[in-house]
Amino acid sequence: MNEEIRRIINERGRLAVDVDSPSDESNLYRAGMTAHANVNVMLSLEDHFDVELPSTYLDAAPLRA
Repeated sequence: MNEEIRRIINERGRLAVDVDSPSDESNLYRAGMTAHANVNVMLSLEDHFDVELPSTYLDAAPLRA
């Protein structure tokens, strides 16, 4: 599952670093993700895994890779 999440982040996250650089505990905003890219990643994750993520995941602090 981690690989699938990183693939989606790589496709939608527009990170300033290689998607394999951040650890699983890294804050993706610090890795260069914008708020707009965060929404795109969340929507893609929801579609891919058929889940609904809480809107609190839009905040900078709790979003993790």
